[in-house]
Amino acid sequence: MDNLFRLYYIQWIRRFIEDKKFKGKWRLGKFLDSVTPELRDNVIVKTKNGFKLKISPLYDKGIEKKIFENGIYEEGTLWCFQQIIKKGDIIFDLGANIGLTTIHASKLTGKKGRVYAFEPMPTTFNILNENIRLNRIKNVLALNFGLSDKNKKGEIFPNLHINRGAASIYAANRIEGVEIDLKTLDSFISNNNIDKVDFIKIDIEGAEVPMLKGANIFFSTYEKPIICIEFSKNVHTEFSPYFIYDYLNGKLNYDIFKQLKGKESLTPLIKINSKEELPKHDNLYCFQQYHYKRLPKDFFFKNS
Repeated sequence: MDNLFRLYYIQWIRRFIEDKKFKGKWRLGKFLDSVTPELRDNVIVKTKNGFKLKISPLYDKGIEKKIFENGIYEEGTLWCFQQIIKKGDIIFDLGANIGLTTIHASKLTGKKGRVYAFEPMPTTFNILNENIRLNRIKNVLALNFGLSDKNKKGEIFPNLHINRGAASIYAANRIEGVEIDLKTLDSFISNNNIDKVDFIKIDIEGAEVPMLKGANIFFSTYEKPIICIEFSKNVHTEFSPYFIYDYLNGKLNYDIFKQLKGKESLTPLIKINSKEELPKHDNLYCFQQYHYKRLPKDFFFKNS
């Protein structure tokens, strides 16, 4: 049996049995482990969402290994995107990595929509472009720079002990950095005559605060977008992680939510009413009052 076909078949069985209880499930899981093709880099897999990704699960033992084994990563996050994104939306994917969320968003927004995918790490950006071409996508513009509070040169540092997408502008160790371009969101929007953004996903490994500071004009002039932002109490940065909550909730008047059982789960959103309720590490979903009319009611936990 061809290894790629075998992998698709094994992934399908794993997905089918993952939420079921039956006698012998453990033995079946061990058998599937024994017949799963060996890990190798530069392999093309079909995701649970129906599109293809070129991945290197030996190189990236985090996100890409999970995609290789399960056909998906952060299934709850992708499910939330399906509730939020509408046809024709303009989407910014900040920290696009190899393209999982970018391509998923491009399918949801359709031919009349547009996805701007920002990925500053040069090697990762190349794979992002390969995956865009692999899926013959025409509504994505991939951009090889990071976002900050000023237009300037900077450095980005790999964090492969976590995953490829964990590269950060903050050095967590003595590893050598890579020079990159940094721009403000305000300058990018102005220079490209973008007059609306419906949804922004922000997963930029500690650079959230400089990015938000570089978007002051955007947030004060335009109708504010829905935001999905990764939040971590342990991220390596010079800023307090609570700045994000204070800025989005206090200054910009967003309501802040998280998924009831975390970003791997297909569970509704529950409101965060104080900093004490913030998760240790998870995505935050941020809405203005005028956003709720476009969202399904069952997207929110009934007590929120």
